[in-house]
Amino acid sequence: MRVAGSNPEYTWCLWDDNTNKPAVPRVEIRLPSVTTIIKTVLAKPALVAWAYRQTRDVMTGVFGLIESGELSIEDAVDTFTDPDMAAEWFKDNRLRPDDYADDASSRGQAAHDYLERVARLQLKGGRDAALAFVVDRVDKTKDPYERGINDWWVDHDPHVVSTEERMYSLEHGFACQTDLVWETPAGLRVVTDLKTRASVDWDVYLSDEAQVGGQQIAHDERHERPSDHGTVLVVHETGEYKHREVRPNAGKVFLGLLTVYNEMKKGRG
Repeated sequence: MRVAGSNPEYTWCLWDDNTNKPAVPRVEIRLPSVTTIIKTVLAKPALVAWAYRQTRDVMTGVFGLIESGELSIEDAVDTFTDPDMAAEWFKDNRLRPDDYADDASSRGQAAHDYLERVARLQLKGGRDAALAFVVDRVDKTKDPYERGINDWWVDHDPHVVSTEERMYSLEHGFACQTDLVWETPAGLRVVTDLKTRASVDWDVYLSDEAQVGGQQIAHDERHERPSDHGTVLVVHETGEYKHREVRPNAGKVFLGLLTVYNEMKKGRG
């Protein structure tokens, strides 16, 4: 089974209910993930602004070190006029793109683990148990992403249906893992995807909406009770959160991206 971020595909095998083991001969079904499809096809304009901010911050940081006397002008010139030395400096200070990606991945995984923890607490102990846990954590946690999740939970009082559920669409040929499927106090079923952001621009992106649209398609194919809404929950490094409903055509947008993805994959191994 695919672990988030480890492989662009999900793998299932056919199961023999009589033996409670994989069928013999073994038959595997490989399906691309929703995130793989979107990342392959859809550009991310926000990355341009992000790259500018990172360049700006590195430059001001270096000159700040010079101003404070922590870095001499001579050492700065020696370092940043030599590509190898500059590369080593960026490595030592964890300022390479991969370093940012690793930090973002760790941040996101921790937030997802926390949301799953609260959701499973409700599935096991009931809504009151989860709400009491969250309320107790509101003023205690120092993690801003946990604070955002706690505030959202208190504000929306979700009735958890499932968390981290792996689903697939055989009709369209893709797979996904939903962060949270829940019902509102009014009984509406919602598929929600969690995003963590540390940038100045931390609104919901088109890629976020397309991702939820794909998740809704898979959910509705696998469950008798269809979803009423799809939403994106964005938590920021300040501890704030935004909760946005995706557009009604988000599923159609995703299927359009899937069509492009499938065309791009034709003729490749």
